Amino acid sequence: MAKALFADLIERGLTIARRLFVIDAANARRTALRQTFGDVAVVQRCQVHKLRNVLEHLPERPQPSVAKAMHENW
Repeated sequence: MAKALFADLIERGLTIARRLFVIDAANARRTALRQTFGDVAVVQRCQVHKLRNVLEHLPERPQPSVAKAMHENW
């Protein structure tokens, strides 16, 4: 489905030089981007989604300090 979306964008005139795609953690989208755009697609995981996913695996107490550390490192 994601690959069809990207193919449709190209058919409608989207041109690609080098582009940054910011996505959530969906591996299907990452694969579809690579298959559709090849080396011109630079893919980055959305920091908001990454932060949420990390924090949901931690106990409540360390979450604020971990979130702060992640923001400082980004």
